[in-house]
Amino acid sequence: MRFKMMFVFVMTLLIVGCNPSHQLYENSDVPYGKKLGLEKQPIPEEFFGESKEIKSLDMNGEAFNTVGGWLDNESILYITDNAEKSNIYRYHIFNGKKELFFSSDSRILSLKPNEDHSLFLLHTSNSRDKAELIVIDETGKQVFAWETEAYDLEYVWSPYKKEQLFITTFLQDWSFKTFVMDSKKEQVEQTNVKEPFVQWLDATTVAYMSWGVDEPSIEAPLFSFDLTTGKETLLFDSVISFSTFRDLLLTVQMQDDSESYSFYKFTKPDTKEKLAQHPYPLLTNYSSWYIPYQYYNEDTKSFITFKPYNTGDFDTYTELFELTSYSLEDGKETTLLENVNSYPILFSENGEFGLYGYQYEMIIDTRNNKVEHLIND
Repeated sequence: MRFKMMFVFVMTLLIVGCNPSHQLYENSDVPYGKKLGLEKQPIPEEFFGESKEIKSLDMNGEAFNTVGGWLDNESILYITDNAEKSNIYRYHIFNGKKELFFSSDSRILSLKPNEDHSLFLLHTSNSRDKAELIVIDETGKQVFAWETEAYDLEYVWSPYKKEQLFITTFLQDWSFKTFVMDSKKEQVEQTNVKEPFVQWLDATTVAYMSWGVDEPSIEAPLFSFDLTTGKETLLFDSVISFSTFRDLLLTVQMQDDSESYSFYKFTKPDTKEKLAQHPYPLLTNYSSWYIPYQYYNEDTKSFITFKPYNTGDFDTYTELFELTSYSLEDGKETTLLENVNSYPILFSENGEFGLYGYQYEMIIDTRNNKVEHLIND
């Protein structure tokens, strides 16, 4: 009997001790919570993770030049100028932090990232007749520099060899020379390409339109040129415009039954196999055609461009544009923005945000399809 009573007593203690309470303190202790230092505190933001709201950058009197591009999916690089030098800053679009990335005693005219944003080309100059091209890495360290005589420059990174660029230098009389720069090998070699505006077709081949010099034309044949063999090959008899992306060739051609509409044809560069084709309205621009700004997202196989609402003459066109995304996989077209200007666009690698404007001073947020000011002067 004594054993049973002891067993019941112990079990009662266990049950009472294990019974969960819905209150941290006894009711009688609640009024004295403040005295005990138990005031309710706000939960720190770090508990929820970093805020994903875009924070605009206030220049606070700094001489803003331009946004150069993306460093990664959440950080941009922008350029400022003062009397002594040009500075490149890194700016995080969510937490608003900025830090000096690179500084130059020469004026930095432009900044252009390579395919994977591991290298950046800076076009700098202190003279109208000379230019220096500087290549820096993702930490802001200079890896190569090349000075040349040039009144103006054209350059395009290779999407196949991340350390290579094709460069065209112009003198004041618009005579030009073409070069291939390899920042890893620290060398620049002149090429035999006889056209100034080229794009990479593969690792050793470039493409260009061959315009006749005797009479103006709105179309031209598209050629490829093998940099290793010097062989020139006709790709298309007549195109209005063309663009190349990694493993993709885009040609713009007029529709046979209408000069008011074009079709954008996407093909494989090596075989010319057609992957997709989509019609777009055309706007004339003097003796040529106006081709709106564009971007291709390799991961999602989406082609993004500005689409006019009607055809006509660009100079008298008073309507705005819609920003559309065309899927090369299923052929569907989606409207991202309506009634906007056709300005330069440059999207982050993940495609969520697009720098927008002639200085990339605005940003497109595809999460809500809105445009926000990124830079406040």
